[in-house]
Amino acid sequence: MHFLKLPGLLPDATDVLFEASKQWLNATSHVLPQIPLKDLAPELHAACEDLMHAKMIKSRVFVTRPFSNSGIHIDGKDWKIGTKWALNIPIFGCVGTRFAYFEVPKESAEAIAARPRADYPEIDSYALRFEETDVLERLDWVEIDCPTLVQTNVAHRSENPNAVPRVILSCRFDRSQSTSLQTEIRLLASRGCVAASQRAR
Repeated sequence: MHFLKLPGLLPDATDVLFEASKQWLNATSHVLPQIPLKDLAPELHAACEDLMHAKMIKSRVFVTRPFSNSGIHIDGKDWKIGTKWALNIPIFGCVGTRFAYFEVPKESAEAIAARPRADYPEIDSYALRFEETDVLERLDWVEIDCPTLVQTNVAHRSENPNAVPRVILSCRFDRSQSTSLQTEIRLLASRGCVAASQRAR
């Protein structure tokens, strides 16, 4: 399981998040600025931490331009150093878009060191990039039309076939680097937050 939808579990803050994101709607490239969610939408921030029983350490907006895809990547500096999961919340233009997963070769440390990267140290963002030719198989996809837990240490990208930007709020927590998505789903299930049918397999 690469994702888990969580409809109805968080308060809606679409309007305030859209206003905070407006400055990036005309971006000519994929952008991912951090935003102060605790200040902008304190009720949503508190509800996210309460839902995950974890402290939020990072909240950023991902904007994917119209008729475009982001690059295929895993979050972090390599297969081991990076976030394993995130909570993504739709803001604008998400219906009809996809968060897609891919199988790619797991390479040696030497090969990884030579790979193209998408690193932005000034905003504490690191990613290991893959090309279309690296893809062995398209594994899965989800339309993020409600708050959704997504796995980020599997190669993935956003795909936007729409004529408007796709805008997502992506939140990381203090356990995002240490626990797996499957562990988080089991924790949510143990607290009665998700149905038995949604538990990690």
